[in-house]
Amino acid sequence: MRIMAVLMGALLVSAPALAAKAKHPAARASALALYERGDYAASVAKGMKDGTAESLTIAARAGLADGVLHDQFCQECFKGTEALARRAIALDSKRADAYILLATAIGFESRNVGAVQARVEGYPQKAREAIDSALKLKPADARTLATLGSWNFDIVNFGGKIVGEFIYDASADAGKTYFIRAMKADPGNKLIPYEFALCLAAYDFDTNKDQIQMLLAVAASAKPGNTYERAIHDRAVALGTLFLKGNKDVFLAKAKRYQGYS
Repeated sequence: MRIMAVLMGALLVSAPALAAKAKHPAARASALALYERGDYAASVAKGMKDGTAESLTIAARAGLADGVLHDQFCQECFKGTEALARRAIALDSKRADAYILLATAIGFESRNVGAVQARVEGYPQKAREAIDSALKLKPADARTLATLGSWNFDIVNFGGKIVGEFIYDASADAGKTYFIRAMKADPGNKLIPYEFALCLAAYDFDTNKDQIQMLLAVAASAKPGNTYERAIHDRAVALGTLFLKGNKDVFLAKAKRYQGYS
């Protein structure tokens, strides 16, 4: 549970204190190397120690990866990721990747607490504000477009079509459009079709099952570049196998758990 202790520390250390500890580029590269090989606790700790916007963004990325890959939902991981991303943004408001990490962490938090509490906490608005900030900086970025696609699906899944369209200007059609744009912007990124498949499964499995199968096959065809990508590749393979077995309930339960739905 070392990663949770480190991430909880991220909630307690002030941004100025972290900034005062800034070191040199080698520390940032080391944090990235630690992330790439899957040592997320060490990556978070190294990024926090360095304390620059770049290193804190890497730390947030590591914290998010750890939260996503946890066997059980890790709210502390996503809260810590949110805190680290906010600190990175406080030091450099032009880091699009930090805004996307922030929005993604908030998305996982909202799925865990449920629709009512998410609205009370203002999670949909907070996530959209972060995405909009990233869009202003990188309007054609694949990761940003995919996150906006996921946000649209989350809103509709939580509130339904009418609430989604009239309160948040969100829809499943918009979600699909943004994911398709994201895949075209970066066809080599196989994490995006995997996330698209999960969103479609949570929204309407029966209507989209052929596309879900295709997207999982694309994700499973990828050659992983790091530990996180390898883990997601394995999940895509496992989900694809469940799909072929025809056990819809087991497939959906696992897909929703991967997305963080309570």
